[in-house]
Amino acid sequence: MRSQLFDRDAGNYKPWMKGRKTISRDKKSYFTTLFGITVGFGLGAYVIIAACLKVDHYDYCPVLDDDFTGDSLDMTKWKVEERIGGGESNDFTFFTGHNHYVADGSLFIVPTLTNETMIPEDYAVLNSTFMQLGSACDSLHQSDCQIVADTEMNQTLVIPPIQSAMISTRNKVSINYGRVTIRARMPTGDWLWPQISLVPLTEEYGRYPASGLMTLFESRGNKAQHRLDQLNNEAVTGLHWGPADSPSFDRFYLTQGLYKVYRNFFNQRTYEFGLDWTPNSATMWINSRVRIMFRYGFGGRTFWDLGKFGYSYGNGTIISNPWAGAENQHIAPFDQEFYLRIALLAGGTDGYWSDNLPNKPWRNSDDRPQAMSRFLEYLPIWWPTWPSGDKIRQRGLEIESVKMYQMVPRGESCAALN
Repeated sequence: MRSQLFDRDAGNYKPWMKGRKTISRDKKSYFTTLFGITVGFGLGAYVIIAACLKVDHYDYCPVLDDDFTGDSLDMTKWKVEERIGGGESNDFTFFTGHNHYVADGSLFIVPTLTNETMIPEDYAVLNSTFMQLGSACDSLHQSDCQIVADTEMNQTLVIPPIQSAMISTRNKVSINYGRVTIRARMPTGDWLWPQISLVPLTEEYGRYPASGLMTLFESRGNKAQHRLDQLNNEAVTGLHWGPADSPSFDRFYLTQGLYKVYRNFFNQRTYEFGLDWTPNSATMWINSRVRIMFRYGFGGRTFWDLGKFGYSYGNGTIISNPWAGAENQHIAPFDQEFYLRIALLAGGTDGYWSDNLPNKPWRNSDDRPQAMSRFLEYLPIWWPTWPSGDKIRQRGLEIESVKMYQMVPRGESCAALN
């Protein structure tokens, strides 16, 4: 068809766009858009200003800096903990004074079999042995300081089959809010359990988990076969809390973080692990403060409300709130002084090792002595996974550096801490 060229001066004539209704609609659209833009800028400014006001205005004073350049542990900074009980984890470890050493700019914690340093026969571990650490024991609880082994008299008591080391800054260095950074490589070997924690200096609110515990990092030594595994490719971090002397009521699962790496597992290279702890929050990070593994803000519900512990235990005993008398129940129990503890454990029945893991020798429902006996029976299966000979260091937990800082109000001198 023949085309028709409109008169250029006439423009594109749209008679339906003329009239008072159209003009009113255009004005409404204009002012609605302008109002939306103004509100958007206002809300953006509010969010930015509110975030700035929440930034902690604190300085951090160094209280510990150790890069292990000598040939032995600096005992003015560290304490070697010796104990034989299961502690909070109900693990299978006998913590000694001879399973750690400093070399080549690192602290190594290397586990060994108990029979390698005692009588080299299973009899010494399983039968007719009484161990009392006495004054050498560094636990606050007598149950961690002695044990009896006697399977010949229908008992299931055994000496822990693994010896390892636990070092801490207890009664040396502690902080009440601050920052901790640690550079470390994790161990290789089935059922090895490295832990880096902040532990309460005093049990202000009662026995574990009432006085709290902050897990900066823990992992497993078992080799991951798949990216979804929860073994040496995964970090676990978070806060432990619950009624006094009731580990089974620990509500760690409500305040924990999981972080996976999909290459260069935690036993294959050095990572930096950090904790920022303030009256407002606890934040655990890896390699950079922007790579957050876990963060918990203290401004919400109290831990008692969050835990929903109920009225009584299974035996009818009333569950009492251990933090009822705290000055700030939104922070308690994480409002006290905590010290740093680094340990390499083996096994345990507290649930960290799930029963569906391949080749697991024991069940979490086992009593600790029974679980340790079964663990020892499976030695031919898991022992080959522990590096030995020239590679024995890979079996150990390697710490390259540790730094701790006490938080102080901005502008306050650090000299008062020295």
